[in-house]
Amino acid sequence: MLEKVKEFFLQKGFMRLAIREAQVEVVFRLVKDGLYFVCFIDDTEGFLVDDRAGRIMAFLQESLGEKYKAYASKTEGLMVVFSGRPKETKEKLTGDFNYWIAHPTARKLMIYEDQPDKFYDVKELMEAYWKQTPVMAVLSQLKVLGSRVNISLILIIIAVFIVLSIMGSTENTKFMFEHGAITANAVANGHEIYRLFTAMFLHFGAAHLVSNMISLLYLGRALEGAVGSVRYACIYLISGIGASATSVLWHLYGAESGINAVCAGASGAICGTAGALAFYMLKTRKENKNFSFLRWAIFLALVVGQGFGNAGVDNAAHVGGFICGFLAGVVLSFGIKNKNNGGIING
Repeated sequence: MLEKVKEFFLQKGFMRLAIREAQVEVVFRLVKDGLYFVCFIDDTEGFLVDDRAGRIMAFLQESLGEKYKAYASKTEGLMVVFSGRPKETKEKLTGDFNYWIAHPTARKLMIYEDQPDKFYDVKELMEAYWKQTPVMAVLSQLKVLGSRVNISLILIIIAVFIVLSIMGSTENTKFMFEHGAITANAVANGHEIYRLFTAMFLHFGAAHLVSNMISLLYLGRALEGAVGSVRYACIYLISGIGASATSVLWHLYGAESGINAVCAGASGAICGTAGALAFYMLKTRKENKNFSFLRWAIFLALVVGQGFGNAGVDNAAHVGGFICGFLAGVVLSFGIKNKNNGGIING
């Protein structure tokens, strides 16, 4: 229950504060006149005992004030407690803090006379959350997981794979070449430039597809949330085409496999997504409290080095894609205002 509410608020522009307790979720937003946070608590099974609610709110006030020192004196909080027994829960909410009780089955907020009837836009958001139909809720979760462009790319790539699987074998190199995969010979000598684009939507077998789509789901979500849908689409396409071009050059002049080696896959574009994300992490390192150069270096090493040492992996495409993505991130980052997106690169 709390997970769904939290994801809904994250979709609306809030950031998440990590909390160890399973019955607690905290989201917050930085605004012009300060910082406000919402602490969601599940008391349906009697989580709140003694003065736990007051201690949690005091801890959050102190933690957020410490993390965002410029807002220390301007931090406001609201506790939203989910409970099917509101009278019992109300008796446990003692202390000097704001709270509302949310009835999960009646799907309504209970706001008592001694509590504020408004707290920024939280009331409207809670009402919007409860008005969701099951279909809207699923679409909402998809948006959080992948964002518009990223989830569209994943669906297109999967659809292409399904169609080709029906038509023939996606593990057959001749079949894949006939349907858009790359060879250096076809591009350089046959002038079939379109393959630089089509190859990034093709995959050799289900394992290849699943591995790439998991990576794209995570990295694409983070980058699209950071730079926006249009810039993300541009970075992805530039990286994919750049990766394909790098692969062609490598097979023309350096690879032992030769100019007729058949190559395809989204991994070059995905490495480009990682490259742009690496640049964004560096750019926002001062605002992103989770940033460290060690963490960034490890992230970089894992992404760039994932294919080396594995037979059959087009490492040239990986490196070329990463470099193109990093450079595209540099160019396209101009004009991006910091919207507190640093928190999405926590994973």
